[in-house]
Amino acid sequence: MTSLSKDCRIPRDVIRRCLTMSAPRVSRGSFSVARLLADEPNERLIALAKAWAIDFSDGPIRIAALYRRMTDPRLRDERIAQLSSPTRLIFANLVQASSPRAPDEIGRALPFSDEEIDRSLKDLEAIGLAWRARAVGRQRLPGDGRWFVPLELCGSAPNRRSSGREQASRAEQFTAVQPPIPRVLEAPPPLVRPSGQVPTFISALLDSVDVPAELRPETPAEVLTYAQRVGTALGVLRRRGARVLDGPRADAWRSAGPADRVRALARLWLVDRDLRPDTSQWVRRNLWNVLGTLDRSVWYDLSSVARRMAWQLNAEGTNGVDLVAERTGSSPHRSITRRDVEGAVEVLGWIGVLVVGESAQGRPTAIKVGDEGASAIAET
Repeated sequence: MTSLSKDCRIPRDVIRRCLTMSAPRVSRGSFSVARLLADEPNERLIALAKAWAIDFSDGPIRIAALYRRMTDPRLRDERIAQLSSPTRLIFANLVQASSPRAPDEIGRALPFSDEEIDRSLKDLEAIGLAWRARAVGRQRLPGDGRWFVPLELCGSAPNRRSSGREQASRAEQFTAVQPPIPRVLEAPPPLVRPSGQVPTFISALLDSVDVPAELRPETPAEVLTYAQRVGTALGVLRRRGARVLDGPRADAWRSAGPADRVRALARLWLVDRDLRPDTSQWVRRNLWNVLGTLDRSVWYDLSSVARRMAWQLNAEGTNGVDLVAERTGSSPHRSITRRDVEGAVEVLGWIGVLVVGESAQGRPTAIKVGDEGASAIAET
């Protein structure tokens, strides 16, 4: 083996750099605000200076002055307070992230449309609160269009090793002081789904009669299946082979009024994980709490209701479940997607708690608390 001569010795500082070199990783801390500003073209700096009310008429823009203004906690909080509720929630989502997030990742955590997410990201970009992740040297991101918030703008001094609890605390600083108010529709939606089929179907099965003819053509088979399952879970029905028979609580169901039946179904929906495993139990409770804030017999835009749910989730911050997940590495479902909201609303329409309006494509777009639903919400 050939040995190295003294003339070929590698300088110690080079060896030290090689030994401490790690694989490049893109994180939201990869760039400080000062470095980001230093790399921006003059046109972008002028736009940011205007956004932060910096007077540069007497000379060129000083990056240091812009940096101080953007990272001033009071001024930053004032700018955040001027943003729309969706934009604040998206900002909070990015603050909680440990690495840059793509818009579709944000969409899986918050129940907003792609257009609303894109609009909010551009609003945040315009004032320098959110930045597009860049590739530096050998660093490459899996996909385009990922976004992050530099740590200086997250509400505390930069700290790459900040805990999940601290990240959640920062996010709570930027949630709306007042929750977003669900938007009341000026007119009922043109398309409204049938409501309350499940208690009707359970009664029909209990009395050994066929499903009412007027409901059969426009009712999905999954509604009848759900009615059979919840009727059995409540003890109203029991199965013997292919036959459906009276359960131990059949007489109690027959004597109950419409409001009592809806209330029993709603309570089961809130606590039973097996009947609809596609909708998390905590998502149901979140929606139920929001429904308790709505006026009765008024139509609401479903997107604005989803926005209130997302605000409520962010306002709660990190709880015990999240902390256990951080320690164990598990990842329980802790986000609200549009699919979650639509799935939960759909079942509440079957039960009779809600009346659901839909688009021409069959997607839920509006909700109204029904008469029996109002009683169930008030007493559950």
